[in-house]
Amino acid sequence: MDLENVQIFLDVVKSGSIPSAASYHYISQPALGKRLLCLEKELGTELLQRKKGQAQVKLTPAGKAFIDIAERMMLLYQQAMAIRKTENRIYLTAGCIRSAHLEVFPPLLTYLKANHPDICLTIEDHHTSEIIPLLEKHRIDIGITQIPVFSQEILSELLYEEPYLVILPPDSVFAPDIPLSPNELSVSHGIFQSFDSEFQNWFEQNWSIPELKMRVTTSATAELYLNEPEDWMVAPAAVAKEMARSGFLSAPLKATPPLHRVYINYSKFSENAAVQIFTKYAKSLFSPEEQAE
Repeated sequence: MDLENVQIFLDVVKSGSIPSAASYHYISQPALGKRLLCLEKELGTELLQRKKGQAQVKLTPAGKAFIDIAERMMLLYQQAMAIRKTENRIYLTAGCIRSAHLEVFPPLLTYLKANHPDICLTIEDHHTSEIIPLLEKHRIDIGITQIPVFSQEILSELLYEEPYLVILPPDSVFAPDIPLSPNELSVSHGIFQSFDSEFQNWFEQNWSIPELKMRVTTSATAELYLNEPEDWMVAPAAVAKEMARSGFLSAPLKATPPLHRVYINYSKFSENAAVQIFTKYAKSLFSPEEQAE
């Protein structure tokens, strides 16, 4: 497969139009169109919807599915081309839920830079439901999730536990750090993000999800809509810590939900030495018994 055609496809997607991508590559639009047709012929499917006079690019379902594959192909190609310059480097890819980033990666990156500069780490941001198939398909080496992975090939270990907190807007009617009971929190001002089934079951015992202000899939989205003094959401302490950087407040709950658990997962049969280095140090961050080398 001609990787230049793959890169052209990605640039068309990124720019949103064929003229913009053609200008970027200093080729004519017909020439770029031929490159895309060659790629589609090789794949045996159409990636783009083509209509006369259509300025913006529209992807077919196959085109949308190919984006992730194409990005991965180009990343692997770049890594392969770097082998001559970095023959002693060890490549490691970790997928992580957003809430665990600040807990794990800042100290981990400092440790790797000081003690294992030969490890080249790629960090991917995913939901747990996305991380599990990536692990099973060996697309990533390590996955940090909020539920354990049940697989004969994958080892899943508890990394740490943390409490849930109530997150409040900067101008909240509630005082930060003062414990709140569920009946103090109006359901019509609540924002819900599901972290795991155990948390959702607890949440539904206290509030009716259909009556909430809204449901979100990321804390970044929640930040946009925690905009009234009575608004609130319940999230892990790590999420509250991250959102505090943007001025949001937090308070403990009187009716404590189950702890939020974070797991580290990796292949039992991995021969990548960096996997053991990563997992050993990550576990040492939360367990005094574990000592990183």
